[in-house]
Amino acid sequence: IDSIAIPVSTSLRKAMQGSAVLFGMMIAATLVWLWLLNTLFQRLVVQRLGAMLSQIGESKSGKKEGTGDELDALQDSVGSLWQYVQSARKGVDLQPNFLGDYVVESPISSGAMSWLYHGYSAATGEKVSLKIGFQKALKNPLYLACYETEIHLLTTFSHPNLPKVQERIDSVLVLEQLSGKTLLSYFKNQPLPEKSILKIFSQLCDVCATLHAQGIVHHDLRPEVFLLNNESKLYLTDMGLATSDLRPDPVAAAGLGPQGNPIYMAPEQLAGKRGDSRSDIYALGVLLFLAHTGSIPFVEEKRSLHKWQQVKKQFSSSENDLSAISALPGSVKEVIVKAMAFDVNERYQWVEDFWEDLKEAGE
Repeated sequence: IDSIAIPVSTSLRKAMQGSAVLFGMMIAATLVWLWLLNTLFQRLVVQRLGAMLSQIGESKSGKKEGTGDELDALQDSVGSLWQYVQSARKGVDLQPNFLGDYVVESPISSGAMSWLYHGYSAATGEKVSLKIGFQKALKNPLYLACYETEIHLLTTFSHPNLPKVQERIDSVLVLEQLSGKTLLSYFKNQPLPEKSILKIFSQLCDVCATLHAQGIVHHDLRPEVFLLNNESKLYLTDMGLATSDLRPDPVAAAGLGPQGNPIYMAPEQLAGKRGDSRSDIYALGVLLFLAHTGSIPFVEEKRSLHKWQQVKKQFSSSENDLSAISALPGSVKEVIVKAMAFDVNERYQWVEDFWEDLKEAGE
C-alpha cells in the first residue's frame, strides 16, 4: 500500500504545482491584456476628441465648409463622448480629464484664484501648463472680477519671469510648459547658499520692479506663487490679488478687509489699507529672511489681525535682537530689517534700492 500511495502523492503534488503555475500565468496574461486595452482606449478617446475639436475649430474659423447643422451635430457628438468618458471613469480612475483640446494631468501649485496643472494638447501632443479657475469661487462676482484682472495682466503684460499665455478657454489659460518646484520647497527648513539667493532674488526683484513701473502691485507675494525650474529660471505664476492703475480694484470697491497671507502681509495691509508697492517690498523682506534661515520670522499660529500687527511691530522694534539671523553678515541683516520696517516710510521705497543693497551685501 505504501509503495502505491507514495507515487500517487507525488503525482498529485506535481499536478497541483503545475496548476498553480498555470493559474499564475493566466493572471499575468489577464493583467497584460487589461493594460493593453486601457492604453488603447485612452489613445482612441484622445485621438477621437482631438480630431473632433480640430474639425470644430476649422468650421468656426471658416477653414472647412459645412452647415450649421453639421457643426451642431459634431458638438453634440463631442458632448456624448465626454459623457462616455466620464461614465468610464466612475469605475476606475484610469482615463485622463479633458478640457477643450487639452488633457489635464497632475497639479503643479495653487494660487489665490486658480490651480496650475500640467497638461498637453490632445491634437498635437504639445506639453503645456493649464491655469484653471476655482469654479465655486468664480461664482462670486468679486472673485470673478479679481480673476479677470489676473487674466488681463497675464495676457497683456510680458516679462521673462512671467509665463507666456498661448490661449484662453473660458476661465482657463493655456500657458507655456512650466516645470520645477515652488520657492517654498527650496526655502523651507534649510538656508540657501548666498549665490543661490542672489540668483533667485535678482529675478524676483526684476519682475517686481517692472510690474511696479507699470502701476501694478501684486499684494500677495509669497513663496507658493513662484516656480523655480532646474535651470534656476523663476516664474511668477499667480497674480490673483494684483491691482493695476489702469483697472478698477474690485477688493477696494467692495470695501473688503485685508486679503492674503498675514505672514507676508505688510502692517498697513493688516490695518485694512490696500497697500502699495512698498507693501510688496515688505513681503520681499520676509522672503529674504526665509531664504537665509529656512524659517519665517514669526511663530506661525492663528492670530487676529490686530495681534499680527503687534507681532510685526515688535519685530521692527529696537529691542528685537533678531537672534534667528544673528549669524548673518551685518549688511544682510540691515537689508532685511529695513525691508520689513513697520513704518512704511522707513522701508525701502523702491525695489531697485532693495536689490542694490542686497547685491552689495552678498558680494
